[in-house]
Amino acid sequence: MAVYCDVCGRDTGLSRYKIMGNKYICTRCYVRCGSNRMITLDQAKNIIAKIDYNLSLISQFKTAKKVGNFLEVDQENRKWMIYPDGNREHAFLYNYEDLVDFEVLENGTSIAKGGLGRAVVGGLLLGGVGAIVGGVTGAKKSQNICNSMIIKVTVQDLSNPAINVQLIAGGIKTNSVFYQQATNLAQEAISVFQVICRDVEQRKQSQPVEVSQPSAANEILKYKQLLDMGAITPEEYEAKKKQLLGL
Repeated sequence: MAVYCDVCGRDTGLSRYKIMGNKYICTRCYVRCGSNRMITLDQAKNIIAKIDYNLSLISQFKTAKKVGNFLEVDQENRKWMIYPDGNREHAFLYNYEDLVDFEVLENGTSIAKGGLGRAVVGGLLLGGVGAIVGGVTGAKKSQNICNSMIIKVTVQDLSNPAINVQLIAGGIKTNSVFYQQATNLAQEAISVFQVICRDVEQRKQSQPVEVSQPSAANEILKYKQLLDMGAITPEEYEAKKKQLLGL
């Protein structure tokens, strides 16, 4: 007797997984839900619906720049996406304006940071992407072992305001090739984020300042005061009032 997935409706075949509420899901849906049996059917459906929605957005994403296996930038549409687990299906998609700040943490200590309205601290950004001098490597304390290196990104999203990308987890010698590769990725990522911040700031500066126009009522009141002071005649006041009221 065939058993059908309670999420996608496909025949599960011989490989199926039982989740909470005595429901069964197929192998594909199980993997897409993070290989978690302790979820309800509604939770599984919501997770997969979000993944499918992200995939529809990703299909329109025009990658102009990619950093490692966790960050991509669509320069044409001013969007960027990040996927800390390396799975593009789980990407978080944002507009340029959603970026608040970013930071590189090594062994729990901040070694480089930046964000909207400020330059990178711990390094100097020169030219385009990937041009940080004296940045990540110059700001850290001298250590032989790196137990962790994390890129922390803060965004304007109350449901998920901070995203961490783990570049190193576990003791890695700082003179190793793997450590250097992680450092290069960190430098490149914060360069990209700083370029995004510059774009946002330049657009804000180029926007024309809106000058609020005085209301007709306020203007009429101003001319009434001039009339009471004897600065204008009643005829002038009436003519100005009609003009302001469009009569």
